[in-house]
Amino acid sequence: MQVVSLFKISLYALTALAAWMLGSAENGWIPYITLPVLIAAYLVIESKPGRSLPPGPANFLGALAVAAAAWEFSFPDKEAKLLSGAHLLVYATWIVMFQEKTYRMYWWVMGLGVLQVAVASVLSPGPWFGLYLVVYICGALWTMSIASLYQVQQLYGSGQVGWQWETPLTNGHSPSGEIASIMVLPAVQHDESQQWLSRRFFGGMLILTSMSVGVSAAFFAFTPRVWFGPQNIFGDETIEGLTDRKSTTGFAREVRLGELGEILESLEPVFSVTCVDALTEEPVTLEALSQRLGMEEPYFRGAVMTEYERGNWYPERNDQPVRMSRIFNKPGIRQEVVMEPTVEEVLFCVGTPAAAEMLSRREDIFLHLSTGIMVRETRPESRERVHYISYVEPISEELRRVRGTPVARGLWWQNIERSYLRRTQFFDQRRFPVLTALGQQLAKDLQNQLGHEPTPYEIAQHFEYYLRDSGGFGYTLNLSVVDPSIDPVEDFLQNRKEGHCEYFASTLTLLLRSVGIPARLVSGFKGGDYNQLRGVWEVKECHAHAWVEAWTGNDVWITLDPTPGLARQETIADVSSKIGFWGKLRSSSSMMWEDYVVNINLQRQKQSLYRPLQEFFSKLVALSKRVFGSWESFWNSLVYVATHPSEWLSITGGILTFVLLLSSFLFVRFCQWLWKFLTDSGFRLSWWEASQPMPLAVVFYERFLKSLKKLGIQRAPSETPLEFAQSLEERFRTITPDGALRELPERVSRAFYSVRYGGEELPPTERDWLEQQLAQLEAVVQPRHKPAPA
Repeated sequence: MQVVSLFKISLYALTALAAWMLGSAENGWIPYITLPVLIAAYLVIESKPGRSLPPGPANFLGALAVAAAAWEFSFPDKEAKLLSGAHLLVYATWIVMFQEKTYRMYWWVMGLGVLQVAVASVLSPGPWFGLYLVVYICGALWTMSIASLYQVQQLYGSGQVGWQWETPLTNGHSPSGEIASIMVLPAVQHDESQQWLSRRFFGGMLILTSMSVGVSAAFFAFTPRVWFGPQNIFGDETIEGLTDRKSTTGFAREVRLGELGEILESLEPVFSVTCVDALTEEPVTLEALSQRLGMEEPYFRGAVMTEYERGNWYPERNDQPVRMSRIFNKPGIRQEVVMEPTVEEVLFCVGTPAAAEMLSRREDIFLHLSTGIMVRETRPESRERVHYISYVEPISEELRRVRGTPVARGLWWQNIERSYLRRTQFFDQRRFPVLTALGQQLAKDLQNQLGHEPTPYEIAQHFEYYLRDSGGFGYTLNLSVVDPSIDPVEDFLQNRKEGHCEYFASTLTLLLRSVGIPARLVSGFKGGDYNQLRGVWEVKECHAHAWVEAWTGNDVWITLDPTPGLARQETIADVSSKIGFWGKLRSSSSMMWEDYVVNINLQRQKQSLYRPLQEFFSKLVALSKRVFGSWESFWNSLVYVATHPSEWLSITGGILTFVLLLSSFLFVRFCQWLWKFLTDSGFRLSWWEASQPMPLAVVFYERFLKSLKKLGIQRAPSETPLEFAQSLEERFRTITPDGALRELPERVSRAFYSVRYGGEELPPTERDWLEQQLAQLEAVVQPRHKPAPA
């Protein structure tokens, strides 16, 4: 394929990719029209040179494009302001593609594509954009290289610049005696025996692209993020079009029975969490964290509700949050959570947190003392991910045994029995006749079994067992109502006898209240899936859960979960099986893209990059000190290893050998660089120069320049050898009476190009002729510089 065809195809494909990225990012149809426009432009304009859209119609279409963009900018939708500029770029691309293009015009086309990709980067939320961007960068580098090659080929083809001559090839590139045509431009040489698009060119492009992408990725990763947060170039707080994407977390601070069913069938991610020991920095699994807190599975608390009204639960309204400390220097577990965009200020945590810190932005975290719920300082106004850490302390063995959650100490404690416990104990028996009768009957049966009046803790355990393990109730996501005239909990208890966690937890809470035991409903998430690709635990909407906490005395809320656990796990497993391998891969890549590209911040850079590198080099220095100690001990170790063959295959011997080889290699490279630097700077050693053979290309051309210098003629730094030779043409016609040296400047320059840049060996006849001509020039020059007689 010719260079010009390959260049045009590459440019059109790159423009199509830019339009596709913009269309995918905005979910609109306008950028996609670019694809058929490009096909039509290539067939109409590029296939037959000379065709072009006349200036008049082109200007008219440009005015229409500006008017269309201005009209779109006037829309009240804030996203339209951004898309109007993007669409103007698209319109300009359409017009330009139907015009006859010069080399500069091609660069304008590429610039329009780059601007479209820049707008797509603002609109795009997913990891697909990262993959497309890498492809676009590789394509752009390839297209620019082909463009440069195309420009050089045009210069050669014009025949108006450069110098061309024929020379025999005798160095193995072609059979001996074959004549090759060589053309030289400033800084460029082309041998017609070689192809423009060679394997060497493709290999160089591959290396260049790989290095460019690698350097760009390293630069992006290691550049400190001193700012974090969304920006809007139009000055508004948020761009509604950009934030109007799905950002539900499967959680709400108010619960309406039945609404959780759809969420339990969703695999949308809610947050990811990693756990480490706060003192040793060793990773901790969620199972281990649950065991330390007396839980069968990790329960992420989100909301605690005390007021029930005909199928609706409402949270505690009279609690005053307190600011949490950011410092934690005790034995415990640090939970690092990255939460998906949400409109709630609640922050999830397993257990009751003792300290917490927001990492994604500067704001405090508060704790509700009565419920143990963490909240942000401000309600989120923009849809962005939330990154925070919390610390929990392990509880005592006694609390683990009863699955207890200790209450927070403080002034709140003085009012707990008078206000809060009274609200969690409220129960209207007239509204729940079936539930009241069942609670009294279960309590009476337990008393008969035990032979004494049961404690609140025993009653709570018995009620939990009745709903979860008696076999009289089943787990299902089917929310059909049998009798809508009664309360949903009564309908569940009397008619349906099956439901999901909301119904089980609501029923247990009201059952406990029916016998005078304070109880509250807790909503959040239970469990999680470990993602091996990212090394984090992922909590999805299908892990949403509701459970119960009961006050049984001894300053402890005990955790009760009446939902049949095995049936719930089977439902989650069935839902998770629908996602498949590619779904999990897509979810993991999306999370990694958000964590390490979109939401990367200075704190994460410290944890993921700076700190590991610092620890690595610290360990390397410590190992070196331990092995070598000092330069004296290093030398002694070196001598010892060198004189004891038994140590040659030891670890110390291997390290010493590696250090010596590396040092030797670096020393040799430094000496080579230093010598090249000195010689390129004009530094010469006459005795060394005289004793060493020099390349022929340097010898004969330097003899030529040295003779001219004696005549007061020097080549300017900006002149190429052939330009310099052409400037000497008139002078060399008269330098000898018979004009014998008039061909010397041009032939010696051509020979210099052939040997120096073409790697050729001069034929013997050419070498003899040059030797004779240079000797004659030196003979002509020498008498003019003899010292005058005394």
